[in-house]
Amino acid sequence: MTMHDLRVFLMEEAKVQLEDDFVDKEDDLRHFIYEQIKGLAKGAKMTMLNGQFVANIFDADKPQQVGQETVKLDEYNIDKHIVKSDSDWIPENLDVTDALHYKIRVGDKTWGLLETWFKIYQAKVAVYNKSTPKNVKEDDKAKYAKCWEQIIHEALIGPVMQKIAAAIDKELEEEFTEVYKSKSEKSKEKTKKRSGKKE
Repeated sequence: MTMHDLRVFLMEEAKVQLEDDFVDKEDDLRHFIYEQIKGLAKGAKMTMLNGQFVANIFDADKPQQVGQETVKLDEYNIDKHIVKSDSDWIPENLDVTDALHYKIRVGDKTWGLLETWFKIYQAKVAVYNKSTPKNVKEDDKAKYAKCWEQIIHEALIGPVMQKIAAAIDKELEEEFTEVYKSKSEKSKEKTKKRSGKKE
């Protein structure tokens, strides 16, 4: 079986925070990341089984909102959207010096479905852009992914950052509880002392 490496990019502090939340639970962290990957692969499989995908389109009647269109696979060739690899790709908000990554490996079956998902991703961009009026500038249209590394990162970074945020929230809540627990104990001590004086 061929192994395929997938990555989500993080700044050092974010990566440390993520790994700290799974101290001694590397398998749990790996499974958490894989759950997101599996969702993409499953989505690709379901799309193929249903023979169609849903794409956002420009709504001329409600330009501030996005409409939707169901696209049948027998009428749209997603295979024309081959997504290449760029091993040097990193998110625009990071640079080479601070772009760390968390890596996970998948097998051939998962990878094959992901390749289908990459094509569907680009197809959705194409469908949306085709629906936009001719006077819409290129810069205002939806952007194709530059490589599949970008698609994977964008799919993973949201859930990962939510997980990190939850870990930070837990830390702060524990500190809050500790602070007010301490105040509560001091209050009880004062009450005991006052009660002792009265006696």
